Amino acid sequence: MKAVAVTEENVPLMKSLGKTMLLDARGKDETWALSSTYSSDFSKDITSFQSEDKCLFLSDYSVFANAFHFFDRSINSQLVTDALNRMDDNRVVMGWGPDEKYTVEKISKNSLQINPADWTENLPVLSNFEATLEQHTHATTVNDDDNVHTVCFLVSDGDNFDWLLKEFYGQPKAYGSPNRGQVSIGWSISPALSELGPTLMKYFYDKATNTATVKDYFVGSTSGLGYMNPDLFPNLQASADLTSKFMKKADLNILNIIGTKYNTDDMKKYLGQDNIDAVFYYKYDNYAGLNGAIYTVDNKLVIGARYRLWDGFDNASTLANKLNHQSTDAYSSAGYSLIAVHAWSFNQYVVNEINACASQLNSNVIVVSPDEFVKRIKKKFGLSTAIKKNLSIDDDILVYPNPVHINYLNIKGKLKNNDIIEIVDINGRVIIKKKVATESANNIRIELKSSTSNGFFFVKIVRNDKVLTTKFSVQR
Repeated sequence: MKAVAVTEENVPLMKSLGKTMLLDARGKDETWALSSTYSSDFSKDITSFQSEDKCLFLSDYSVFANAFHFFDRSINSQLVTDALNRMDDNRVVMGWGPDEKYTVEKISKNSLQINPADWTENLPVLSNFEATLEQHTHATTVNDDDNVHTVCFLVSDGDNFDWLLKEFYGQPKAYGSPNRGQVSIGWSISPALSELGPTLMKYFYDKATNTATVKDYFVGSTSGLGYMNPDLFPNLQASADLTSKFMKKADLNILNIIGTKYNTDDMKKYLGQDNIDAVFYYKYDNYAGLNGAIYTVDNKLVIGARYRLWDGFDNASTLANKLNHQSTDAYSSAGYSLIAVHAWSFNQYVVNEINACASQLNSNVIVVSPDEFVKRIKKKFGLSTAIKKNLSIDDDILVYPNPVHINYLNIKGKLKNNDIIEIVDINGRVIIKKKVATESANNIRIELKSSTSNGFFFVKIVRNDKVLTTKFSVQR
């Protein structure tokens, strides 16, 4: 409107200066704004869901982004419904709602995602800087021991912009702890920070511990571009596509997802992306709800948390005791534990609690970064990019899922007519034998009998005098 906004007491002053009142907003509210002629002027890409008692925060960004700025304590009110319905799909809500569970559910069902930013300052400034983002702690070597239990700690709430911009590094509790660097730690962080605060993100990356044995490594949080539940998101493919682009810009390749119900088809949308190598999955009502399960989805991994380092669940000592009694079978999902570390527990001194837990672990329990955690599992489960070995073929041959939780095994790649596929048990007995009948077959399914016992097996592909062999396990 090219106008000056004034409070009621300054109206006489404005009139004495010869200024004309263009709009009297007294008595008007957000419902009026949505129904007025000005409604179409608000952005359909960004909206701000922000309580009135936090008016000193986020308001600057709402003006900068031309975002409709509103609040209602009832998440199902007509105002909230109308404000969300006017947005384009796969866009962003800034701020926070009256209740996490129902706010995220409501926003997810509208194909939107929320960035917790209700105490955030200076985003218009921070979002106008540029930075090239590169993590310097990618694992170049991977621990190859077989008889160990491998642990990965991942700190929660990296989608919270208030925390990232203030306490995350500004206090000696989390990333700012003077004791960081004793143990490898995974840190969740929003891919959207690559746009909203890229120089800050670069600062975190540059300050990461990076030694031969200890690394800080960042994982995308939570559910991608913003916090939402994938199983409730109607246009999930579009969200996964956009998240992948932000992950690439932020140099992130593992995504932490919070959902209300695990769904393999949802995971395929994420893991079909070039920039997402693995998913760390938490159930909203129990971050460790998958009980440490590891699933292979299109030759990539979905890893569920096994335990929670969290007030009311486990502390350093109780968790260490549990981990010391876990399996040391590196070829089984039982040999790995993803630990969800609650950012707000232990008075936020999470680094001290992680260090205390690690100091009580047996020598056959090792702690690695998220990057090494994923690479180690892929290596032990036979999910490396190529399994060529002695066969001379044009394309990679992939064997999945591994481990097998169902009654079939897929062999994908360029096979030739008369190739022989054998499934061999650990004692060398051939339990299944199949001849490839179609030249350049690219996907063959091997049915496993329901009576096939759990354990290790080998796939052999025989072509003339050459043999490809790879190992897999059955875990039902």
